[in-house]
Amino acid sequence: FAGAGRLAAPSTCVVIHAPVGYRRSAARSAFFVRGLSLWDASDLDLCFLIRDHFSIQRISREAQRLFGDSFSDRLFRGQLAYHKDIDYAEEVDYMPGCAVAAETVKAFLIDRALEGVVD
Repeated sequence: FAGAGRLAAPSTCVVIHAPVGYRRSAARSAFFVRGLSLWDASDLDLCFLIRDHFSIQRISREAQRLFGDSFSDRLFRGQLAYHKDIDYAEEVDYMPGCAVAAETVKAFLIDRALEGVVD
C-alpha cells in the first residue's frame, strides 16, 4: 500500500478473463460487479484496470454502449463502494508479487467510486 487510494502491486497483475481487450473487459466487469455478492478475482481485475488503464467514467461509457439502459453508472459506483454484505470466503489466487489486502482494495474502490461525485 503506497498511500491513500493507491495500490502498490504492479500493472502486470491484471488477469483478463475474456480475450476481448481491457476496455470491454472492464465494461463487462462493471456490469456484473457484485451480481452474486462474492469477492473474487474479478473485483481485483476491475480494481487494477481502474488504477492503471481507465477512469470510472470511461468504463461506464463503454458499459453503456455495450449494455444500453441495462447499465447504470450510479448503480455501478454504489456497488464499488458497498462492501457490507460481501462474502469474502473465496480465496483469490494471486499472481506472484501481486497480493493485495482486501481492505486496501476496498478503500481504493470506495475512493474511486466517489471521485467526482462527492467533494
